[in-house]
Amino acid sequence: MNDTRSMVMSILTQFRDNQRRIEMLRYELEHPTTVTADDMIDALSFGHGEQVGTSSGHISNKTLYIALNYQDKMTLTNNEIIHGISVQLAKLESQQQRLIHYIGLMDEKDAEVIRMTYMDGMDTDQIAAQTGVSVRTVRTRRANAINHLCAMFEYTATLHPDKVME
Repeated sequence: MNDTRSMVMSILTQFRDNQRRIEMLRYELEHPTTVTADDMIDALSFGHGEQVGTSSGHISNKTLYIALNYQDKMTLTNNEIIHGISVQLAKLESQQQRLIHYIGLMDEKDAEVIRMTYMDGMDTDQIAAQTGVSVRTVRTRRANAINHLCAMFEYTATLHPDKVME
């Protein structure tokens, strides 16, 4: 249960940062940074420096041949980057959606305290003032909610005993 509690607390405390990470990864997928053959040729042409007896901007056939040979490697690298971003995005989105779903299954008052604390970033005093309950009640509800989340994560972990909890 301690491992589950640590995992749940980690997921809760990282919720807002993970939402930002998800948005950054979505942006990177929509606007991928890729290396093209033209980029490679431009980079190689700038690498020549000032040489006496050659015209500026001249690219030798050897340079062009090198750039074209790396085109497949560039495509593979670009695809690997996109795949890595996609995997990370899917993992974070799945974790966030699971947490949101589990919170939705809880008692509304406990769920509200969890949302206000971890999703909205409010402190205990702010939550007490907004909900009209005592600070002690907020703390009790939050503790109960965390215990309920731990129980849900524990239960689903038994459904997949060979799978590490995420």
